[in-house]
Amino acid sequence: MDADIDKLADALTHEPNVFMDCTAKELGIASTIGAISGLMVTTLVAIIFSSFMVGFVAGLIIFMLSTFGVVTFIQTMKGRYYETWLDEKIFLFKVSLGLGGSHFVDRSARYSRGARRG
Repeated sequence: MDADIDKLADALTHEPNVFMDCTAKELGIASTIGAISGLMVTTLVAIIFSSFMVGFVAGLIIFMLSTFGVVTFIQTMKGRYYETWLDEKIFLFKVSLGLGGSHFVDRSARYSRGARRG
């Protein structure tokens, strides 16, 4: 029984993976953006020069540079605004596409308790 409690305590208190002030989720987003841009450059350069290896090397360079650029951008925005800046932007993007939940308050109204007496 004590071993289970120790495992639970360790799981709840472990520190998150953070690199350059970005969590694992943010690093995943940055590497996905870098991979997409690197794949586009790889395809474009391979078509232009008719050599896959030249395109592959150029794509890897673009992948590394764009991933570093996105991580630096996220780090700058978190320092300038607040820690949950990226999560809020992703949530608002989902809501604008209609993918978010209906728990988002998108209008405001003023209600009264009824007619005043006296």
